[in-house]
Amino acid sequence: MGKPKILFFDLETTPNKLYSWGLRVPSGYLSPESIEEERTIICGSWMWFGSRTVDSTVIDPASPKDDRAVTIKLHEVMSQADAWVAHNGDNFDIRWVRTRAIYHGLPPLPPVVQLDTKKMAKRYFNFNSNRLVYLAEYLKVGKKLKTDFDLWKDCIRGDVKALDKMLRYNQRDVRLLPLVYKKLAPYIPARLNAQLFTDRPVCPNCAKPTLQARGYAYTLVNQYRRYQCTSCGHWTRARQRVKHG
Repeated sequence: MGKPKILFFDLETTPNKLYSWGLRVPSGYLSPESIEEERTIICGSWMWFGSRTVDSTVIDPASPKDDRAVTIKLHEVMSQADAWVAHNGDNFDIRWVRTRAIYHGLPPLPPVVQLDTKKMAKRYFNFNSNRLVYLAEYLKVGKKLKTDFDLWKDCIRGDVKALDKMLRYNQRDVRLLPLVYKKLAPYIPARLNAQLFTDRPVCPNCAKPTLQARGYAYTLVNQYRRYQCTSCGHWTRARQRVKHG
């Protein structure tokens, strides 16, 4: 028992390489027959909640379209977590790992709590943009590195300098991710209750034993003791209702 193992991670991927007669497609979609080379994962980086270390995996420059080793490593790390945190992870990063895992014949990832900071921002706030680059600057936690599409093209060719730059770009995003998450999480209901991982009373959000009783929470039929974390500010309530009489 202790704190939940929360994994922050981010991927960088290649586009499909395909044939097209032009840039405009009347149907809106190209046929899968147009694909010459399938999109793959270039690199992935991750860090654990409470750690300052970012670890990474990247494709071999000699085989830039072979992402088997990268996928295996990501699958291994993700399988150790109690929760995954990624920006737009529900629609992008997690689906990507699953898609490449099934391609390479890996077993299914375990079902864990998925925390998507883009969805958190969109559902509970009214930011002008829910992109990570905007949120990081708005919340004053840092800035993303700048890139352009030429970097992706160079990575596809296995350029060592390009892959190194892509990895640094990827790692910067992972360093920003927990900072953005820590800003957002206290304001919303906890999706992963840290109280379940310990026998002592702790904040469901930050897992610190800094809860202070502050008033009561009410439903239509019950009354509960209400608490606020003096560390992160998150609100929670007791599991047991207040007994009267």
